[in-house]
Amino acid sequence: LLEQAIASEKLLISNKITFKNTIKALQKVVEDTGYPWCACYFARSVIKPNVEILYNSNIKILQDIIINSKERRFIYDFAKNIKNADIKALQEAMLSSEKDVEYCYLFALKIKGADITALQNAVIKAADPNCAYVFARDIKNADIEALQDVVIKSKNSKEFYKFTNRECYKFARDVKGANINLCQNVIIEDKANDPIMAYYFAKDIKNADIKALQAVIVKSGIAEFIYEFEKYVKNADIEILQAAIIKAKSPG
Repeated sequence: LLEQAIASEKLLISNKITFKNTIKALQKVVEDTGYPWCACYFARSVIKPNVEILYNSNIKILQDIIINSKERRFIYDFAKNIKNADIKALQEAMLSSEKDVEYCYLFALKIKGADITALQNAVIKAADPNCAYVFARDIKNADIEALQDVVIKSKNSKEFYKFTNRECYKFARDVKGANINLCQNVIIEDKANDPIMAYYFAKDIKNADIKALQAVIVKSGIAEFIYEFEKYVKNADIEILQAAIIKAKSPG
């Protein structure tokens, strides 16, 4: 079906009636299927490049298919690519869904007229630390404190706890206005003892607590991390690290 639609673009544009009738028939099939990916692709690949010829084509019907699907990736794609799409209606559909929260971030980032606060609330509700991090990093006037709270609290999540230390490090590194101490404390207090993130935090984050992060490295007892910390981290305690590396074990 979609191959037919694309091929129809090659019809002689001089014969606008034939062209429009072909598209109209194909669109009817798309509408009858009710598939959001089909409606989105049809609108973007067939109608959009021929909008001057197909000005009477009913975009709203295709948009309604997208909205009713509540599939965020298609809602975002339609809003981003289709001229005169109803951004308010599409955003309401975006917010009524709960899957694929990264598209709330993309909607806020890319769609003119997006309601930043509403989309941010959806990200906070989803409690995805990576999405909270990129939202805080990229979206103007984002609530840094609320989004950082999502990242920090992910340590208690069965789904996301494995990524908490990494996201805390990235948040401290990349987000203007981040609370360095709160992010750092998550890594220091982690009972699993994460020497990799402790090393990167000490090396890359201004005003990091080198002594506390060094203690994480020493406690790990892994020679590779102790050596890297001693070599690359400014103000590391050489004597403590040398004593630790003598007792250390090789990774693996």
